[in-house]
Parts: sequence; C-alpha cells; structure tokens
Amino acid sequence: MHITCTPPCKFEFCWLCLGAWSEHGERTGGFYACNLYETAKQEEVYDEAEKRREMAKNSLERYTHYYERWVTNQSSRQKALAYLQQMTVHLEKLSDIVIWVVLASGFWCFWWVEVVMI
Repeated sequence: MHITCTPPCKFEFCWLCLGAWSEHGERTGGFYACNLYETAKQEEVYDEAEKRREMAKNSLERYTHYYERWVTNQSSRQKALAYLQQMTVHLEKLSDIVIWVVLASGFWCFWWVEVVMI
C-alpha cells in the first residue's frame, strides 16, 4: 500500500487511506493492509470523498472515450481527403482514355465528399 510521490516532493503515503506512511506499520495491519482505511470506511468517513473520486474517474473515462473516437475520426477524415485528391488525379487521367469516366467522375467525387463530411 506504500506510494512515494515523485521528486522533488518524495512524500510517502498509503494509497488506500492517503495517510502518511510514517503512521503505518504493524499496528495498522502491516505493510500490505490498512486497518486505518477499513476502520474509517466502516465509520463512513470516506464515503463522500470516494463518491467524488469515483465521479471524477468516471468523468475522465467518459471524456477519454469520446476524445479517442474524435481523434480517430479526424485522422480518418484527413486520410479520406488525401484519397479524394488521389482519386481526382486518377480519374482525370482515366477520362482522357475513356469518355464515360468524365460523367462518372463527378458522381464519385461528390459521393466521396459526402462520405468524408458525415
């Protein structure tokens, strides 16, 4: 249950009860258990703080979930726009060879832009 804060702080504390590590030892259940936390939890000392911590954690997880999807969507959109550039170049080259491609190229470019903008 022992945590040490990163330098320059280097404060040592119990990650369960968030109390100073110097207060922990055999009398608090040893170094792998925290009786201070269990006792305080039974007395409902941590209920409000735990609820706030849990709400903050859920909020952060929700934000991260949607942010990752937004970033992925933006990346896909950028790739699709790059493919649109390539497609128009290839369709122009192909339209020199086959006349019906001129008519179809407008449709395909319009369709591609619609897909990218969704």
